[in-house]
Amino acid sequence: MGGLDNEIGVYGRCGECNQIVHAELTAALVYCSGCGTTSNLNSLKNARESPVCAKLLQHTLEMSKSLELVAFRGVHNFEAKLLSPFLSRYGMDRDGSPKLLQEMNLGEKFDCGLLANRHFRIKDKQKSVSGSGKDKTVYQSGYLDDTLAIVAEANRLPEALIAAHADPDGHCLVHAISRAISGTQLFWHPLRMSIKDHLQSNLLQYRRLMVNYVEDSEWPVIIDEADPCYLSGGATLGLRNIHVFALANVLKRPIILLDSKNGMGSVGDYSAIFLPVLAGPSKCRDKSNKPHPPIAIAWASPGRNHFIPILPKHNEQQIILPSTVLPPVWLVSQEDLQGYVTFKSTPSGAKGIQLGGGIEFSDGYLLKLVSCMRRAFLTEEKVQTSMIIKLFRDVYRETDCTPANITANYKKAMAESRLFICHLCGSIGEVDLSDLQPLGDSYEMIKEQNGYLEDNKTYQLPNNMTGIYVAEHDQLQLVFESSHPECPYCGTLTTSVKHKTMSLLDLKRRSASAAQRPTGKTTLSSESSSNISKKQKPIAETKSEVAGKSGNLRIKICLSDGQTDVMEFSSDVNTSTFLSLISQKFQVPVSTLAQIRSGHPPKVMDQTKSNSPVEFSNGDRVQITLNSSPESIHVATPMPSSGARIPESLQNSTGSSFIPESVKNFWKEAQSNKKTFFNALLDDIGTGKFTSLFQKNGGYAQLTENIKRIPLEEGQHYNLMNFQDVVFCWKDGEFQVCLGPDKHVPITDGFLYTVTTNDLKRNCISLNMPRTSELGPGISRISGSSSAQIIDKTDELARRLAENRKS
Repeated sequence: MGGLDNEIGVYGRCGECNQIVHAELTAALVYCSGCGTTSNLNSLKNARESPVCAKLLQHTLEMSKSLELVAFRGVHNFEAKLLSPFLSRYGMDRDGSPKLLQEMNLGEKFDCGLLANRHFRIKDKQKSVSGSGKDKTVYQSGYLDDTLAIVAEANRLPEALIAAHADPDGHCLVHAISRAISGTQLFWHPLRMSIKDHLQSNLLQYRRLMVNYVEDSEWPVIIDEADPCYLSGGATLGLRNIHVFALANVLKRPIILLDSKNGMGSVGDYSAIFLPVLAGPSKCRDKSNKPHPPIAIAWASPGRNHFIPILPKHNEQQIILPSTVLPPVWLVSQEDLQGYVTFKSTPSGAKGIQLGGGIEFSDGYLLKLVSCMRRAFLTEEKVQTSMIIKLFRDVYRETDCTPANITANYKKAMAESRLFICHLCGSIGEVDLSDLQPLGDSYEMIKEQNGYLEDNKTYQLPNNMTGIYVAEHDQLQLVFESSHPECPYCGTLTTSVKHKTMSLLDLKRRSASAAQRPTGKTTLSSESSSNISKKQKPIAETKSEVAGKSGNLRIKICLSDGQTDVMEFSSDVNTSTFLSLISQKFQVPVSTLAQIRSGHPPKVMDQTKSNSPVEFSNGDRVQITLNSSPESIHVATPMPSSGARIPESLQNSTGSSFIPESVKNFWKEAQSNKKTFFNALLDDIGTGKFTSLFQKNGGYAQLTENIKRIPLEEGQHYNLMNFQDVVFCWKDGEFQVCLGPDKHVPITDGFLYTVTTNDLKRNCISLNMPRTSELGPGISRISGSSSAQIIDKTDELARRLAENRKS
């Protein structure tokens, strides 16, 4: 178990999703990280005592308390964030299958007006659910205690309303409204999209209504703020009172914003009743002509920067919000309130407004809706939400990476064979690419052991991993079939997710192929006939026979680096096409295919006859020797993944001479002192020896023009060699680090050196991304971080800058 401490625990399978669950022997409740449910210990299937890794138990305990990963009504908060954008565009047909709203003639986007009469009332057993029940911060601070006590006393109940949790991620208003409607945060994206569309469609009315409060120049910003992907300064911002007012009009129901007792008595519009006056009273009633029930939300703290839902308890008694805690109407007259609510008396005789009326979504319907959206997600993203959830849980949970970016990172890591899964505890890990690049632990260890790295040679890496060195990019590439890093939680050897997926796909293909084969009956005439002769024709033909009948060649390819596979070629394939197919299949350059032999006695292919057909027979075994010269290692340099490749003609004609000596010296200086390039630049701020590389006529300017073969253009973005994670903008005659739209920082700006590398990566624009967003590199749970540690030199930087100013 990799040296991890064990203790006696309980091992079994979840009754909901059948995933393996581990728990302490004395635990009354067990948490399943697969579906996020918490259930009784006796609900486990095939439960038994077993040694369990203590670290795994601790990890499971942390997950059971997570605000993001505990399921409520069939979905937890992270998956709700993942699925909600699909709810904006997809509906559910009668069979429970996802279908685009446009194909159902329901418009392009979800109509949130359909939620006008929906409401959620929380049950006693649901109050303690982490991330969905009581907001622990509010109850610990006691901020809303007085307000909730007044309502409870008026209704003559020990407890009438619950201040529930809403994620504080910049979407808290729509999270709170969604939870008040359904108990989940599933509707946050359609709600936010509806606010933006509503403001755009009714802009003239809003301008007239708020002419004395909002300048015309502010409206574009107000509308942009409602966009689900709106970012300001790299951060997602919350919504204002005007957005609450817009949401009331979208939902065609009042929204009551509460505060602490002292807060509601203070000057200002911290608490208010937002009426759907743009919709009008007649459109805010149900089929029985009753006003749509209001929704209550509240501020969570004196800072008034976070909304939470106020949920009525689920019991037979109606919950009345007494007039003593009702805030004033926002923007319009107090008399308008009569047209949108029905006043009722509390048990104590006070007048007030009922909360919790309307229709509640059933658990069964929500489960069906969630299942439908999971299928929509799978259809579009080609990956199950369960895998994205695992990646978030085990790698990205401590970062601020968005669900959309985690999905993109999952696909990228899958394509690069960097994801590994543990079949015992179900945890997932992502190998950090920086560990396989210069200054990374694995890279530097292998380089130190071997002197230099040989192109296309396989090396044994730490933690049971294998990698091939690719000189063109100056990095190690994982061989996922033979890499089995230890699980960081239980110590079990993991398997590549890509390898597992490919194996499952192959199994499905075999099953499908077997199902299509004709079946036959075999009649045994005597006991002796039961001994089937080897010469008897098998019922199912071999793949080679099938290939032979089709005229194709089925050939086993064996590379000298250990890679092997069976490939099928047309019988007239020529040498050039064959070499290209081999290069694509095994991800090796054609130039490295030194010798190709087949047959007995072995015959060597003449690669110079590119148009000649290959001389192979069906079923042949082809041996390919890969060529790797030490000279190519010294010429090759790492290239940015999204940048332009060095033209082959430039490489062949000049070797490494196209790289200016000043740039080479900069790289050597950083590597010899085990520094990141930014730390090397920080040390150089006083002299300007290396920072000048990024200016006009500097080494990096020359190098980039050599690669691009065109002059640098003002305002254009570039990837610079050896700066794969950062994008630069050519501006004012120098390369500046791009941190966002119209935000570019010179390499000599002290701001760059007061943040961590991860912060820099999160804020930088990526040329691969369609829009600016947090990129979040994630946390490597398997291979460890780079050996080049970030150095905090804030004080030293200030001293140097002061010295520069004096000089």
